[in-house]
Amino acid sequence: MADQPEFVFRDLTARTRWLAGGEVAFIFASALGVFGALRLVNFVEQVRTGNLTDRTQVLQIGQSVDGLNSVVAVVLLASLLVSLIAFLMWVYRANGNSHAMGASGIRSQGWSVGSYFIPFAYIIWGYDVMSEIWRASVNAPGWKALRAPALLMVWWLSFLFANVASGVGGLLLNEKTLATIETGAVFLAGEYVLNIVAAIALIVVVSKVRRQQLAQQAAPVIPS
Repeated sequence: MADQPEFVFRDLTARTRWLAGGEVAFIFASALGVFGALRLVNFVEQVRTGNLTDRTQVLQIGQSVDGLNSVVAVVLLASLLVSLIAFLMWVYRANGNSHAMGASGIRSQGWSVGSYFIPFAYIIWGYDVMSEIWRASVNAPGWKALRAPALLMVWWLSFLFANVASGVGGLLLNEKTLATIETGAVFLAGEYVLNIVAAIALIVVVSKVRRQQLAQQAAPVIPS
């Protein structure tokens, strides 16, 4: 029978700061995205209602709006990639710390990361991974008896609905009629707002987990 891996507690501070930094950049990009999406809504509305008819002006404003949203897409993608890598590295270490502090029955480090790459299943497992980490950070030996805070669900639902809004918005924008472009831009604005909510919630969650793990490691909780 293979020996069980030995886990060593490692401070999450550096990875938490990296993740928080990526999320702050993502918040900035999403805020810029809200502005760009609302500019697109306003532009289409003016064209659709006949308030903007001069061809030269339409082209100039259209190019300006398109340029802004192109910048938003690049900044969003870059900040998303940084945040994603930082998040997965954070999850890997936070899960390892949970094991090191005595949490039995939680996912392995590999599966804690791999759960986010399983189609459809990640909708449930993604939340479960963070729920396990949170509860183990409070009391590793007795984590099963604890409940995760509502903030964790706020983060996860905001993330999921942001992805839904992104998909719907993209489909509507591809229809290339004024009505669908306007509606699609509204969905994208909603996506960006949800991105901001999810990012803020995640920053609070990972910061709290870091503090709870350090406190528990310094003074281990004795299970009741």
